[in-house]
Amino acid sequence: MPIPEFESAEAFARLAFERARVTDITKRLNECHARFFRDGQDAREQYAELQIEWDEAFNAFQKATEKFSSIVEKLHQDVEAHRFSKT
Repeated sequence: MPIPEFESAEAFARLAFERARVTDITKRLNECHARFFRDGQDAREQYAELQIEWDEAFNAFQKATEKFSSIVEKLHQDVEAHRFSKT
């Protein structure tokens, strides 16, 4: 039974990339929030832009999670089918 290593590795790499992206933007949002009241309008505008970027990154992370989860589920089903076909 061949395991689609490339597909699962690619999906995992995408998942890790998107998670790192969300983490990075979250860090920048937190830094910006710390300046939110001190720096006035500039910080507010940057915060709003980062929030949009974060939303897009989080949506991409959710999609990557769903893709990876479906691959893992398929692998599990294939393993179970293979196991029962031998008995």
